[in-house]
Amino acid sequence: MGTMKDRYENVLRFCERYMPLLTVGAFLAGVFIGEYSGFFTGLVNGAVTKFIDLYGYFAPVAIFLILAPSLGRTFRTPSTGRFVLFFTWWYFVRKVLACVWACAFIAVVFRLPFLPHGVGSIGAAIAQTLSTLGHMMVVSPYFWAMYLSVIAAVVSIKSKLLCSALENTLETVEMSGKYFIPVIPIFMVAIGTYIQGLPAHLGEQMQLKAGMENLLQSFSIWGLQFNPRSPLGMIWVYVFGSLLVGLSCFIWHFALLMITKLKVKRFSLKTYFLDYWVKVYPLLWSTSSESIATPLNLYLVKKYAYWVNPMVRRFAVGVGSYMNINGTLICVFVLGAMVFSLLGIPVSTVEWLLAIPMIVLISYGVPGIPGELVLFAGPIATMLNLPPAIQPVFIAVYVGLQIGLPDSFRTGNNSTDNYVCSILLNEIYDQKFKVPGEVPEVEEPETELPGDLEPAYLASSTEGLGDYSQPPAARA
Repeated sequence: MGTMKDRYENVLRFCERYMPLLTVGAFLAGVFIGEYSGFFTGLVNGAVTKFIDLYGYFAPVAIFLILAPSLGRTFRTPSTGRFVLFFTWWYFVRKVLACVWACAFIAVVFRLPFLPHGVGSIGAAIAQTLSTLGHMMVVSPYFWAMYLSVIAAVVSIKSKLLCSALENTLETVEMSGKYFIPVIPIFMVAIGTYIQGLPAHLGEQMQLKAGMENLLQSFSIWGLQFNPRSPLGMIWVYVFGSLLVGLSCFIWHFALLMITKLKVKRFSLKTYFLDYWVKVYPLLWSTSSESIATPLNLYLVKKYAYWVNPMVRRFAVGVGSYMNINGTLICVFVLGAMVFSLLGIPVSTVEWLLAIPMIVLISYGVPGIPGELVLFAGPIATMLNLPPAIQPVFIAVYVGLQIGLPDSFRTGNNSTDNYVCSILLNEIYDQKFKVPGEVPEVEEPETELPGDLEPAYLASSTEGLGDYSQPPAARA
């Protein structure tokens, strides 16, 4: 008889191995249950409705509790001079470029107008959007949460008590991803039921809360017609939106692969796909958690890119696990554009571009666990000036569409990016920051997976990351 912990680890291993099948099967089971069980459908819809009602109170608190320690950790990252400063800036630039790429992608796919409706020039469009942004920066609780996060992060540099409290909060959130894995199939049953009943549920909610008709509208993308007012139509919307997230992330990642191949001659695409990618991507896809996969990612970088300086590796993979999350940013834009299309609300490319600073700032506070995109829903609705009566509908649809398959695709992009970035950053380090005469600290490649990095490597999302990713409290 094993202990409760042993039983849990066995369940965890089973879920890791078969999670893709469990996820898809659970989603289809949820759709079936939603079709034939009004009682279960009512329970799921009621829970989501309650969540949406409380979202305005929950989201700002969540943003603060996650963003403040994340910014504090970034501010307190051990510095090795220009190295950390440059690479931190490099990650920031990549975030902005990922957002620009996402704007270009949704502009093409959804055929967005470049300027807002009724605005005749770029200057007028920028002025109009900045006016809305200025108002929101004063009155929106989401912005207040961001301001308090920055202040708390700065204070935590000097206050050990605040630093410890913030770090403990963030570690708790990050570690929660491990315990969430076994319930993902159960959760996907609820998501399938929710998506199946979403058209009817939203129609009822709009009648009850705003006296309005169901806002969901039929739309077409490159000849494909979608009718979200029917259960099957909404399911196709969910699947198609997930595939769009996957496509946009794969294009972004492929561009990074090509750049790295051109700049680093010893980088092998064959090794990358056949040795690295096949080992890490299934875990990322099934758990939707960058934090959980970080120890395995570190090991695989050490094994298959053993020439990378350990300091660079730990920084690129450790710090990159919460700073280099471009798949998440791309997903925010793609799903946001999808929901606006469902609601028939035109949003211009310029408006999306001007939302980039806010989205980038929030991205420093995402926890690396499933469902993290929910933190962006309210700020996006506020930033793009949705009427108050429509904001709960936007959040309800966004919450339903962002969990499951989109989560899997954006997580897979985030962590595989870190492997490639470690190789590219090592090349930059050798060219710009390596001290003349410095002997590189190169570690021999390992041939076997250490015991503590087998499926049980999920036991800690920070173990083994070294000085560049462990929280200051742990390093002390």
